[in-house]
Amino acid sequence: MLLFLHGQKLYAFVNGSTPCPLSSDTAAYDKWQQQDNNLMSLLVGSLSDNVIPTVHHATTSKEVWDTLTTTYASPSHTRILSLHLALQNIEHKPDETITQFLHCARHIHDELDVVGRPLSPEDFNLYIFKGLQEDF
Repeated sequence: MLLFLHGQKLYAFVNGSTPCPLSSDTAAYDKWQQQDNNLMSLLVGSLSDNVIPTVHHATTSKEVWDTLTTTYASPSHTRILSLHLALQNIEHKPDETITQFLHCARHIHDELDVVGRPLSPEDFNLYIFKGLQEDF
């Protein structure tokens, strides 16, 4: 989402550096409102059904973004430890394709990256090789 927002020059709406103009400047106010409503629609539309209630009170895209950031992006030590433990214990199950196994491992890797604890490629590969079935 960040890449899209930056690419479309919309990130300023969600970080607050493009605030709503005064309503006395009708043209600028209307344009800002339209853009912000479109952005809110995009943000809310990208959420799963169980996350949408978290942002139901928001009236601007910045409020949606701030609520999501506060709720989901603050890494806790428990969450970080949980992700590391999940990666240490990952194993390629007999009924699982190699693609499914790698997708699961990559998901944990990406979550660690999001919470600010990226793994080196070497460490990630060690977890992968450790978790693979012997015939691989």
